[in-house]
Amino acid sequence: MQKKGKKFEWAEKCEEGFNKLKELLTSTPILKITDPHKEFVICTNACNEGLGGVLTQDGHVIAYESRKLKIHERNYATYDLELVAIIHALKMWRHYLIGRRFLLMLDNICLKYLFDQQNMNVRQARWLDFLSEYEFEIKHIKGKENKVADALIKNAILGAISNYKTDLEENIKEKEGSDMNYQKLKDKVAGSEAKIAEFDYEITENGLLIYKNRLYIPNIPEIKLLILNELHKSPYSGHLGYQKRITMLRKYFFWPNMKNEVAKFLTRCMECQQVKAEHQHPAGLLQPLPIP
Repeated sequence: MQKKGKKFEWAEKCEEGFNKLKELLTSTPILKITDPHKEFVICTNACNEGLGGVLTQDGHVIAYESRKLKIHERNYATYDLELVAIIHALKMWRHYLIGRRFLLMLDNICLKYLFDQQNMNVRQARWLDFLSEYEFEIKHIKGKENKVADALIKNAILGAISNYKTDLEENIKEKEGSDMNYQKLKDKVAGSEAKIAEFDYEITENGLLIYKNRLYIPNIPEIKLLILNELHKSPYSGHLGYQKRITMLRKYFFWPNMKNEVAKFLTRCMECQQVKAEHQHPAGLLQPLPIP
């Protein structure tokens, strides 16, 4: 930056930065300005955690879009999830697509016969009514060729997962001193390195305790609640049942009495109690006691 009374100097560091800037501006892929006389191509994809799509023209990217799935969308079948991705993409790029013909490329071959299906539910009928406003041709592509849409889906969830992992490790290091049993166990493992294999414990380079390749969580309610909330209530996880939740937890974490604590946590989840149906036989009519 130039200042009054200061001589302008072009140092070697300035030359390197200027050359780097020129290289980035001339070689890095950038979004292209649309040409109204050329055909648009849309690629969409969806998975159990998110959906994404990319709008292209002559092989150059015009725009891209991705988001995580909503809670109710996690219960959709694969066919409906792919339809959700299409609907979302068309809503976002309506100003480009309405009133003109375009190509829709999908890796789900069932959607190629979208307008020929005989039986559909109310939701699918509403979506088809929306799609009838557009004029497009559906073309099937192999899943491994749909790389751009897949990358958008992953980017929609990876940021939250990496931040969660960092916060968890920091919380364990800060609060592990309040669990005396955890500290004693760490000292025992550190003092018997030759016998670590006998009881399946080890200590990582970051000073965290591992049990059978799973992170050992100290008996601190705040840390346990952080893990349970992140895995059960986060937008990219969903409110799964007890068996799926405990199976997922046991892949990565361990702490004593985990099953009972997870069961109690699920019974206190307000969203699960309000939305999920009971799987028990109805109680039937009241059985009054005999009058004395």
